[in-house]
Amino acid sequence: MDYPPFARLAVVTVKALKESTAAAVAQRLAEGFKRSAHGPDLKLLGPAATLRPQLYGKYRRQILVKAPDSRRLHEALHAGLKAARSEPGRSHVWFEVDVDPQRIG
Repeated sequence: MDYPPFARLAVVTVKALKESTAAAVAQRLAEGFKRSAHGPDLKLLGPAATLRPQLYGKYRRQILVKAPDSRRLHEALHAGLKAARSEPGRSHVWFEVDVDPQRIG
């Protein structure tokens, strides 16, 4: 199975002041996660708009990351977020990571 307790999940939310920025950064972040995946064990869903795409003046996109174990999940999150944070022109963009989320939305 690909869901807890047989696997680990994380929801990565990208927040930005502009909708186009949130979408572009989320897409690049998903591509970074895919590049960091060495094998078929890492699965991604998204990026997709959240249930409430705009909240408190920020546009939001989410990526669901599934991995077989904690080590693999954290390696992928670290590599993808490190690359995303180092990109130029990333001002006014925030990342939120929820490992083993209780709710998705």
